[in-house]
Amino acid sequence: MKKRYLLLLVFIVSCKNKKPILIEPIISNEIVTITSNEKKNSLKDSVDIHFPNEFNLSLQSRDIISLNIYYFINKKTLMNVTDYEILDKNNKNVILSFEPYLSSKDPITIVINERNHLISKKKAKELLLKYNTSQKLENLKFGDTIKLVNYKRFRNENTSMINDLKKVEDSIYFRVTLNNGKVFVKGEKINW
Repeated sequence: MKKRYLLLLVFIVSCKNKKPILIEPIISNEIVTITSNEKKNSLKDSVDIHFPNEFNLSLQSRDIISLNIYYFINKKTLMNVTDYEILDKNNKNVILSFEPYLSSKDPITIVINERNHLISKKKAKELLLKYNTSQKLENLKFGDTIKLVNYKRFRNENTSMINDLKKVEDSIYFRVTLNNGKVFVKGEKINW
């Protein structure tokens, strides 16, 4: 009899402590890209490199009324749209609001592309040679993109660059608000 009550108590406590969102970081197969940073006039000897961060989000509650993402690089809060973009991996559309996704029972896979990782043009040229791309940095204009390889491969083949990224406590926070006013915040260290 005591075991039944204990099991019932464990079940009730586990139900009450159910998290409204489950977050699974994924080592992405999306492409690492290089773009011009001409908009940052003071850094003409560098280019932007974009590493895709991928997450699978499973909404565990139908009581969620908002989902927000806060992205921190080098202890600096980045601004959505200006500093990074969030894409729906399935259709490649930019996500400006999660409102259309809140009623879905299906997991959401998002890709976050940060726009402010700079590398020297010298290092960029080495990467272009390494991945046999015929594109030249000299021809790169504002808005142009050079595709390298998928992130999973890049990560394995450029460990020193990835280890440099890991030295800083970069993180992402997911903030969920429920219709009863409760707020749930889940932080994830970015696993470069």
